[in-house]
Amino acid sequence: MSHLQFERWLLDSEGLSGEQQRALEAHLEACPRCRQMQAGMRGVEALFGTLDLPEPRPGFARRWEMRLDAYLRAERDRRYRRQVGLSLFVLLVAVVGLAVVFTLQLVGVTAAWVDVLVGALYRLFAVLSVLGAWQNLFSILWKAIGHWIPPVLWGSLFAMAGALSALWLGWLARWVTLSRRVSL
Repeated sequence: MSHLQFERWLLDSEGLSGEQQRALEAHLEACPRCRQMQAGMRGVEALFGTLDLPEPRPGFARRWEMRLDAYLRAERDRRYRRQVGLSLFVLLVAVVGLAVVFTLQLVGVTAAWVDVLVGALYRLFAVLSVLGAWQNLFSILWKAIGHWIPPVLWGSLFAMAGALSALWLGWLARWVTLSRRVSL
């Protein structure tokens, strides 16, 4: 049997079977190095037994739990602020995009201002309705899988969604311009 195995048995002598214990004792009689190691380990164990370990101050567990609760609240608040900030950013991108589209429409429109205003309000409410549906969808998805996806991946997903929104707004502006040319 290897010498390393006996050293392991010395370190874990409580979990040995009867046969392993007898083999270890026979090895200790023949091996001065392992006897020296056993004596050193017993000396260290004796020193540990004489140590006077300090007791924690009264209320330690309560203070620790309070700190943990404060940390968890702060983490939850940071996640909430990040989610709100990201939602506001997406909303800002949508509003700016709508402003660009409406401005492009108003520049080329020769109809009465009331018709333009009514059409713009209709489109605005339609877009707000769609944004509300998307917000509900993302809220449900966030609750379902929000903790499984790392924040970096969330950031890249929202960046891609912003890029797709920008492409969509560009396509929409071009479509409006082309439809005006066709209708004139």
